[in-house]
This record gives sequence, structure tokens and C-alpha cells, in this order.
Amino acid sequence: MRIAEHLILSHCPKLAVQRLKSQDGVDFWLLGLAVLADEPGRTIAEIFPSRHSSEIEGWTWFWAGRWLLVSSRLCCQDATGNLGVNHREVDGSQWLSSSPALLGDHLPNAPSAPRIAWRVQHAKGMDWIPAPFTTREGIYKLLPQRAIDPVSGTQHPVRPGPTSAEPGDLAVSFASALQTVMANWARAGFTRLRIAVTAGLDTRTVLAATCAARIDASAYTNLYPFMKRRDRVLPPRVAALAGLSHTFPKLLPVDSDEAAANRAVIAEHMDGAVAHASFGHFANYHRDAAQGSGSSAAHGACFELGRCFFWPKFARAGLGETPPTADQLLSAFMFQSSWRPEPIEHWREAIDRWLGTLPEAVPLAPDWRDRFYLDQRLASWNTNVQRAGDFVESTAFNPANCLRILDLLLRPEPRRRAVGALQEDAIRLMAPDLLRLPINPAPVSERIKRNAKRLIGPEIAQRLRPLKKFLKRVAAG
Repeated sequence: MRIAEHLILSHCPKLAVQRLKSQDGVDFWLLGLAVLADEPGRTIAEIFPSRHSSEIEGWTWFWAGRWLLVSSRLCCQDATGNLGVNHREVDGSQWLSSSPALLGDHLPNAPSAPRIAWRVQHAKGMDWIPAPFTTREGIYKLLPQRAIDPVSGTQHPVRPGPTSAEPGDLAVSFASALQTVMANWARAGFTRLRIAVTAGLDTRTVLAATCAARIDASAYTNLYPFMKRRDRVLPPRVAALAGLSHTFPKLLPVDSDEAAANRAVIAEHMDGAVAHASFGHFANYHRDAAQGSGSSAAHGACFELGRCFFWPKFARAGLGETPPTADQLLSAFMFQSSWRPEPIEHWREAIDRWLGTLPEAVPLAPDWRDRFYLDQRLASWNTNVQRAGDFVESTAFNPANCLRILDLLLRPEPRRRAVGALQEDAIRLMAPDLLRLPINPAPVSERIKRNAKRLIGPEIAQRLRPLKKFLKRVAAG
């Protein structure tokens, strides 16, 4: 599609795209799925013609989902950059794409961008490529809370929405925003709505908002070999408390040739950006037909930003409120891990580049530790893991992927944030029965270990760690 002179939009035919026009006649293209968190029963397409083009960027503060908004002068992304915007300059021209591989190997009359030999291993150290770097030299990721001019490549922080002042009651505001998001998601035209459920707090929060919005949905849980027992046992019981049916979708194996072809396609699509155990299941199994193209599945991603997720890891490495050096930050991920950042010069340069963005006046996450989780864990690891879901016909939806909702999650004091108090308060308002079952209950062995550590104290527990490792090696032969 020609957006303007020398500006062309090209997209996968399976990706939803809407052409919208602002009050002053400016054309915009909305890619993906975006729903409102501030106006119940309304769609973005219904309201768009009443908004001036100068208001649109601030209005996206209230958009949830996985989306991208493009005009002749603006490319604006969802709260965590979940659809992904990577940029490369070739002979003075800007190229933007969700795919570093496309930018690296398939641009007309442009040399290939060499791969960077990142050492990325699933669940080892920092198991993603640190933004704003990507898998390729000279190709960079647009960080969250930033917009980019698709012609000049100039970037700027997204302007916050008009209601970013302190709300009266956080739990009420948070519950209201989530309930509005879920109700508007139900009006997006999908033939089937599904809620992913685990034993955790985040999917429980989504389920509570589903109940409050009174929408017709079902619950499901994908079974993976690496799942914990609680995530297999509790979901049907939690769904029953919400009055929803629950299923474990069937995974039917494909033949070896199709599995090999699937692995090749996934490898090209991911371009080595992240490693994850679920990719093998996308390659080796047919998905349940119920997950087909007319359906949408809501997930619990992004809530963890509010729970000070990496703060304990950084504290154990001696890091606090003051932003660290690149080496100090990387050392936090090397603590008690066999992972080492190789090639070190690229890791250090990428982290240095990211640390240099901290003084930018973005609307969210003034604490560097929260900004790290938003820019790195959500916009790099989570975004790339979810890109593998592009091969599933169902449309993924993350209701917490909204600047308004993330803003509310970050407002409580750290002590309450760390235990997810705001989410539990919101569940009590929306569907209190869902708290009758424990959230992520620890198995007996883990509780015994935790109590033993508490009994003997942290210093003795630390001294016993080498003995524990030795006994593990003996047991393994």
C-alpha cells in the first residue's frame, strides 16, 4: 500500500490491517489487534474520525494488545513493542520491519547485514539479545515508549495520555481498566474467545476481568513437558470457579518431514533472537483445530513488570537504585550461572547503548530496574517468544500490554508491588471466588527446602551450596 511518496507499507496477508482517517483528514493504518482501556463498548475505528491527528499519539496510551500504527510521519507501537519494530538505514533510506531477517537478507539492492554470533541459551543467564541490538549488525530495535518517523528515522518518546495523574483508588482504576479491555476485546469480532489459564496470578487476573466483563469465553491450558505439576492440576479447578469450561488442547504429532520444514521456517522467522522450549512444540505438533483463525486467546504476559521482578536478582549482585555499568549489570546474570556473555564486546556495547537511553523522558518506569524489565525482558525476550505464535492461526491478546495498565501496576510502593497486592485487590473486586484456590502453591519439597533455609540462615545455606552441587554430580554418575 502506498502511504505517501516513497513510503510503502507491505504486510503479511494474515495480519489484520485497518485504514483509519483522523478528524483533520490524515490517513493512518492500524496493524494487528488494539482495543481500548478507557471507553467501554467502543472501538478505535468508531472513535478515530473524531480525533485530531495531533491527539492520536497520546490516545494510544489507552490501547491494549499487539499493534502498530503507521502514518506518513509516525510509526507508533504498543506498550512493549510486542509486534516488533526494527529499523535499518540503507543509502539514506529507512526500512522498518518486525523481522530482522527480512531487513538483513531480503532488501532490494542492499548488502546482507551479517549475523552477530550471540550466545543465547534458554533459561541460561540473559537468554535474549539485549535491545536495542538485534540479531544483525546495523539493525536496531525500537524501544518501548518510543515512536519513529518512517521517513527520517527520527525517534521520540511517546507522549502520555491525559489521565496519567494519580487515580483516587488504584485497585478500582486497575480493575476498571482491565474489565473495559476485556469487554472491548469481546466486541472485536472473533468467533471464539479463549483464556489461557495456569496456576499463577497473572492468568487469574485475566480470568477475573473476564468474569467482571461477563463475556462468553472458555479456558484452556497447553500441556508442555517442562510444566510444573500445579499448572496441570489447578487450571480446571480455577476455571470452574469462574464458571468457564476448560480443556487441555490436543497436540497431534506431524511427520518428520513436516517437522523439519516447520523448524526451518521457525528458525528463519526467529533469526536466533531467543531460544525457548516451546518452539519445538510449534514444529512437531499440529495445534488443536479450536485454535483456528477466527479465535483469539487472552494471556497473562506483561503483568510481571509491576512485581519488581528482577529487583532481587540485582540486589544479590549488589545493585540498587543507582544505574549500574554494563559489566555490573551483566554480572548479575552470571551469578551462580554457567552462562557467559559472548561475544562480550557486543553484549557490553548493547547494554551500554541501552543504559544511555535511561535519561530519556519516557512516561513510564523511572526506576532503571523497571525500565530494564520493560525494555529487555518484555520488549526483547517476551516479544520474540511470542513471535513464534505467528504460526498459530489464533490471535494472541495480552490485556496488560497497555501503557495505562502498566502505569497503574507501577504505582504501589515496592513492598506491595513485589507480592502482586494490586492484582489480588483487583481480583477481590472483580471475582473474589477465584482467590479460594492458592496461587502458584509451592510443592511440599520446595516448602521444606524454604523452611530449612530459614531455619539454618542464609550464611550457612550459602556455605552448603558446594556440597549440594557435589552430591548432584555424584548422583548423576
